[in-house]
Amino acid sequence: MNKRWFIVTLACLLVVLGMGTALAAMPDQPMAHQPKQGMMAGDQHQPMMGQPNPCMPDGQMPMTDMMKMMQERHLCPMLVAKMDDILKAAPEKAYYRVGLEDLKSIYDSQTPGLLILDVRPQGMYEAGHIPGSLSIPLPTLVEKMSLIHPDTVVYVVCAVDSNATFAAYTLRMVGYDAYMVPGGVPAWKDKGYPLTTEIGPVQMPQMTQMQHPQHQH
Repeated sequence: MNKRWFIVTLACLLVVLGMGTALAAMPDQPMAHQPKQGMMAGDQHQPMMGQPNPCMPDGQMPMTDMMKMMQERHLCPMLVAKMDDILKAAPEKAYYRVGLEDLKSIYDSQTPGLLILDVRPQGMYEAGHIPGSLSIPLPTLVEKMSLIHPDTVVYVVCAVDSNATFAAYTLRMVGYDAYMVPGGVPAWKDKGYPLTTEIGPVQMPQMTQMQHPQHQH
């Protein structure tokens, strides 16, 4: 998939998530469904002529209002559909959150196929991080995503919950089973759980033995 279209669609996702962060703090309130036609209300965007969307070949399906909007904005319909699925499923899946105690149990179990991903700036990671966690600062997540095996269950930690949420939803957009951990590394430290300043090779999960834990939300 053309990287340009992925980045444009990802930018739209981050805007949506910025508005949805408050909802994530209220899991008992269902996410209201907005009719797709509403996305066109008041839209004065003009089509960009002569620049077809490579994700939407002409003639494959009827051109709906939603499809016209995606083509005009150069959004890939596959990614938009994935975004829609993720957001609609979020309320019943606790907004893809895993509690700190659950993460500690996962850490202690050393279950194959699980990875703690630290998206804080590199300097903060070096000052103290969860042993065995992988450092990929949030701004570099897309370019370094290939470091994570596609079948890995990923637990995202940060010092800022919204950043961990952005990272988890971004990973889900491309197929990862990803969760954010509220409180992140500061909460882990406050609990007295182990931290290290040692920088060494991360033991990547053995995917042939991967197990999915049952999360307590």
